[in-house]
Amino acid sequence: LYSPADFRGFQELSTEYNFDGIEIKLGNDINLNPGWEAGTTEPDNKWAPIQNFAGTFDGGMNSISGVYLQSDADYLGVFQEVSGTVKNLVLENSYIENTLTSGDTKNGTGSVVGQLSGTLQTVKSSAEVVLNGSGFAGGLAGVVHTAGAKIDNCWFAGSVSGKGSHHGMLLGGTRIPEGGTGTPSATITNCLTTGTIEARANTGGLVGAAWSDTKLTIEKSLYAGEYVAASDVASPWNIGTVLGNAKKNSTTATNVYVGNDTVSKVIGSNESTSNSIASIYILNRETELTGVSGYKKTQLGFYIPEYNEN
Repeated sequence: LYSPADFRGFQELSTEYNFDGIEIKLGNDINLNPGWEAGTTEPDNKWAPIQNFAGTFDGGMNSISGVYLQSDADYLGVFQEVSGTVKNLVLENSYIENTLTSGDTKNGTGSVVGQLSGTLQTVKSSAEVVLNGSGFAGGLAGVVHTAGAKIDNCWFAGSVSGKGSHHGMLLGGTRIPEGGTGTPSATITNCLTTGTIEARANTGGLVGAAWSDTKLTIEKSLYAGEYVAASDVASPWNIGTVLGNAKKNSTTATNVYVGNDTVSKVIGSNESTSNSIASIYILNRETELTGVSGYKKTQLGFYIPEYNEN
């Protein structure tokens, strides 16, 4: 794919094909709205999500920019759903807003993908993600409903805001959908967040919420972002530097690094002693952490995943 027309053609084909077993490559940077700045006026060219993608999308470390997406769909992102792999991609100067004001609280909105059951690998996003209703919002991925989702070597440097109640800088959360079966699971490794996120409810510097009967594993990752106050929320609840809300038997976190001096809890609400939280390192901060034992202070300064923009 070398041009905006190529990328839009790929999206149109996705309404008929899921590209299972096929690799799609990005040949160079693509700007869908040249001259437009995210968060300003509505641009001329609006984006419709790529449908359920089961193949491999290799960005070649090229960028996609100028994505403007505003919809009330259940799952929202550059990709609606990913069961395959999206890798080596930079998403910048983009705006994704879910205008759904009611409905299923298990909906998902993310800058890259709304519902993830596959893999995001070496992806950086500095997009703006806004959720104005129910559901989950994540900087990269909205929600995980099935087993096997992975987010590896990724970086979110954008913003997550809106009126939803499950916000995370990488992932909104894990949850069984209505009428669903099985155990949804997500593994996050070698990731970094440096963006901003509104403090509302069930809000995490890495993940918003891991619900009961799901599995969330976080390893070797760093929250170094910033919480910002939501003007319509006087007292935010379940706010954590790593995870907003850990339900029963859901979470394992090891070798996680925590910056930012404004949030005292690693997990905003931890409902089970069987959740394993260990080897938490705090970077250059004065505030003591609560809700976890055995964390270590370190002056490493900054931990960056193995990410190379070039």
